[in-house]
Amino acid sequence: MKRKVFLLLTAVLLSMTFIPLGGRTVQAKKKPKLSKTRLTLYQGKETVLTVKNYKKAISWSSKYPAVATVTPTGIIRGIKPGKTTIYAKYKKKTLKCYVTVLPPLPVTARFTGTPRQQFLAYLNYYSTYIKTHPLYFKREFDDKLVSFAHAVQKVNLNKKAGITCVVPIRWAMKDMGIGGHIKAEKGKFKSFKGLMPIYLVKITQGPFVGKTFKEAVDQNLLMPGDIIALKKKTHTFAYSGSGYLCYDGGAASKAKGYHNIGILVDYSKMYKKDGITQILRWKQ
Repeated sequence: MKRKVFLLLTAVLLSMTFIPLGGRTVQAKKKPKLSKTRLTLYQGKETVLTVKNYKKAISWSSKYPAVATVTPTGIIRGIKPGKTTIYAKYKKKTLKCYVTVLPPLPVTARFTGTPRQQFLAYLNYYSTYIKTHPLYFKREFDDKLVSFAHAVQKVNLNKKAGITCVVPIRWAMKDMGIGGHIKAEKGKFKSFKGLMPIYLVKITQGPFVGKTFKEAVDQNLLMPGDIIALKKKTHTFAYSGSGYLCYDGGAASKAKGYHNIGILVDYSKMYKKDGITQILRWKQ
């Protein structure tokens, strides 16, 4: 008897919990919120804020319009370096977005010529700059340093820029308008896509396979600008075309003196037992 009463009460409670209205299940209404609550933009650049889950009029304002302004439609524009708060008001409530405006990205050098020539020119340019600013670079990957200009800006702000072996290669690809994220994992190139196959060819077979870097140079098996992967190594570097010198922005450069030689590293005594597995070679 007690069990029947218990089951009956349970059924009644469940029926009271889920009450359909007009054949539909009622869901809790989502609260309005900003698309971003913190953002960073550069002086002179714009971005857009929106209020989600709210369709009516929004009143936008900036705490410090001299730093960043906001239009009636939520378009934010960086005016000068600094910090401000963007307010989005609706009914009697206010949403906030904390905005940091950075100085405009510095203008860096531009090079012409064949893709191979441009690639080597950019790497040499980066190396010279890093050599003259050795204390501002550290062995650490920073996904926000998407271009060399971003690194220069950090230096201008008296901050350290983190780079690894492949980063200067990515910077060059960015400055050349190719883009992409070349990376070698355990001797194989990853993410070889986008515009890269138009300019580069991936070579996985040839007399260089299994040769150490020094052997490949001595036997004239490499071309200037070759991007190289080593067996079982998560490491990527570019051959300069001059002796045993390679462009390497990571551990090898740091080992030689914390970037005080830039990123042009002597590989004659490095990776003595690691054979080359793949090469990315410029088509022209």
